[in-house]
Amino acid sequence: MTKKSQKCMCVFFYSMFRGRSDVYAKRSGKPNSKTGKAGYYPQCANFWKDGYCPRKHGMSISCQKCDNRQYLSMTGPVLIAHLKGEKEDGSDVIGVYPLLPDGRCNFLVFDFDDHEMLGNQWMMEVDALRKMCQVLHVPCLVERSRSGNGAHVWLFFKHPIQAIKARKFGALLLTKGSESIELKSFASYDRMIPAQDWLEKGKIGNLVALPLQGRALKKWKQRFRG
Repeated sequence: MTKKSQKCMCVFFYSMFRGRSDVYAKRSGKPNSKTGKAGYYPQCANFWKDGYCPRKHGMSISCQKCDNRQYLSMTGPVLIAHLKGEKEDGSDVIGVYPLLPDGRCNFLVFDFDDHEMLGNQWMMEVDALRKMCQVLHVPCLVERSRSGNGAHVWLFFKHPIQAIKARKFGALLLTKGSESIELKSFASYDRMIPAQDWLEKGKIGNLVALPLQGRALKKWKQRFRG
């Protein structure tokens, strides 16, 4: 793939999954010793630097509360690395922060996760939401989670809109979707992303991992071929 085609791919990809450009997160290459899951961390120019990073000196502090934080901006090479997925430990997986500083967002994500091991019920619930979107002529994309036991349902807006309006619209879709399959609620529904209506001063909100990561796609292809 030429540099020009890579640039075009990045521009198109990020035009859909566009969050804050002044900060992004990466997936840790090592799983948490307590949870066994890999976390995501905002990328900082001072990470692990002597005299700058509190974590380097054994202090447990959130990056958002650190006075020495210097977030790194999203770049084309970072997106390309995510799409290629060349690192075996998954440390090139990117997470974006969807809630913009002015309280707007470019997309809304419904997170479904089978925490209670309900079998395939999450599939039925995700499909109900998808069909509800179809009836209302609301385009959506369904992305299966890395674990295989859940999914993200993405809604995109032509222009950034206030997150509070996006979340109210999302809540209405969930209500109508549950009615369509005669459910009181979605058992596997976890949350909407962004999870906040606006940002508190100095905060960057919650993140969502970008889809179509190279190594994850390769694993799914191998699984279905097998």
